[in-house]
Amino acid sequence: MARTITSAEESEQVFPASLRLHLDPAYTSFGDQKQVGYFNPQAGWVHAREATFAVPDEAQRLGATVHSNVTIDKFLMTETHGKPRVCGAVASDGRQFHADHIIVAAGNWTPSLLDRCKLLLPPGLLKPSAHCVLTLRIQPEVARLFRGMPVVFDMNTGMYAFEPSADGILKCAIHGTGASTPTPNSATNAFPPADQHPHVDAMLRELQNMYPLLRLGEPDSPAQIHFTRICWYCDTRDENFLIDFHPDVDGLLVASGDSGYGLKFLPLLGRLVASRLLHIHNDSAIVPDHGLSAHQRQVFSFDHHQHADARVNVNVPIDSMRIGDLPPAKVSSSKL
Repeated sequence: MARTITSAEESEQVFPASLRLHLDPAYTSFGDQKQVGYFNPQAGWVHAREATFAVPDEAQRLGATVHSNVTIDKFLMTETHGKPRVCGAVASDGRQFHADHIIVAAGNWTPSLLDRCKLLLPPGLLKPSAHCVLTLRIQPEVARLFRGMPVVFDMNTGMYAFEPSADGILKCAIHGTGASTPTPNSATNAFPPADQHPHVDAMLRELQNMYPLLRLGEPDSPAQIHFTRICWYCDTRDENFLIDFHPDVDGLLVASGDSGYGLKFLPLLGRLVASRLLHIHNDSAIVPDHGLSAHQRQVFSFDHHQHADARVNVNVPIDSMRIGDLPPAKVSSSKL
């Protein structure tokens, strides 16, 4: 059960016993400093890199053909009695790909790809943004102490960090609005390093504050920077996905607008996109086994996004989000 944490004892019990003696005092001062925490033992996280590789692997297992390192320059069109119909695409090397249905699911590159192919989107419908990710490689004897730790999210700073992977890689980032005007234009540099990003130093300071045993910056530190990366988002005004047919042509479905949280829906996204493509409706549940509910058909539509207000106020500090109304823990701390 998700619950609040209001005491030092409750806070310590959330972490593995091997790590409790190495926590910064900030994690054991709940109640004393009028801090409140939130713990959800049923929540989890996904390994983004491995999940991303798993998708094309599964597609190929099911019979799909994957063409890598292809840049699309334009769409092939056929004239009909109504709107033009997209029937394929032309790559920069001259290859042509023909299909009865075309789906554009290019993430952050979606607006620029449609722009290059002369299918402009209304201004502000999809907004690319860039975020900095930092990973550390921790020596095995120290990484073992972190085994079983929860994902930590500091709502004062926006900093969040994951449990180190089996090979000792700890990933962290800062939740925020990101850089609002990146122009990723080449697949050869899709995830550039972010060594000079100001968030790198901020994250190193926060990690040292969270886990003093890392001794970051000292010559004998058990942790070293593994890599930094720019992580691309494609944001919509109200953070609903855009999964709909392009209004200006037939035969083209746009699936984009991850808004920074699309990965957690990875097992569902194919089903949602296929349901829109095949016009499968199902109003029996918000997340049906197949088909889109009436609510999903509406909020995933071009019409919705063209008229959506920016309901997420990016100027609101992250620590203004309220979690104090959650029920307090009603089990002994040994069970947290």
